[in-house]
Formats: sequence, C-alpha cells, structure tokens
Amino acid sequence: SGSVLCSDCLSGTYSDTSGAEDCKPCEKGTASSKVGATSCEKCVPGSYSNARGQSQCEPCEAGSSTNGDSGSESCSLCSLGYNAKTPGTGNCTACPAGYFAEEFGSVECEPCSAGTFTDTNATISCSNCSAGSYSEQAATICNLCGPG
Repeated sequence: SGSVLCSDCLSGTYSDTSGAEDCKPCEKGTASSKVGATSCEKCVPGSYSNARGQSQCEPCEAGSSTNGDSGSESCSLCSLGYNAKTPGTGNCTACPAGYFAEEFGSVECEPCSAGTFTDTNATISCSNCSAGSYSEQAATICNLCGPG
C-alpha cells in the first residue's frame, strides 16, 4: 500500500527536492534548527559546526575566533598580540598601545607594567624605558625625569 503521510526532515537535516525519500544531514560548517528545512545555514562568523547533522552552530570560546569567516568547522586561537574577550567572537582584536598579549588564545590584553611601554598595537611584549625616563602602567611613551 502507498504512503499516507509525508514526513518533514528533522532539525540538522534537509531535503532540497520534492518527493525525496531521505533527508540529507547538514554538512560541517552548517546547521539547521528548522523542521522541514530545504537547506542548511552557514555558521555565522564567531561560530562553528564540526560534525554533520547539527541543529545549531556552537560559539567560539573566548580567546578564539573564526577570523571573520562564515561556514567554519572550527575556531582558531587568537594570534600573539590579539585577544577575544567574549565567546562567539568573529575576529580577534589587536591589543592597543600600552597593552600586550604574549600567548596564543589570549582572552585579555595585559597592561605594560610601570617602567615599560609599547607605542604600537598588537604587540607581544613591552619595552623598558631608557635610563633617565619613567612610565606608569599601560604606558605608550616614557617620560623624561625632571631635573634634580
């Protein structure tokens, strides 16, 4: 006997043709939360799907990103000199002048300690102030010591 009912594809699967007997799983880097989907959506920047048949994309952990890409299968740790404070970040952010990140996957940029500085973005360390000069924490320049 023939079919009485058609069934919708479950979340994580789709069918892009009429009369299909089977639903296809969403590919890596995509997901579908809808029942009866006709396609899967690419994961947005800052999220990924590392397996087929996913109903949702997972956010990147803090300290990582998808480097602005959509449809990602994984996240990458932030490069040296960069950070990602919040989960689901699409791009890591360069540490501003006066701050540094010396490890891959930094969540926070560290301020330069007193007596050191950096005047550029995305640095991995701070430089010592030269003799006769000083700086406060998170300095972008060293100040000359006054007379006396």
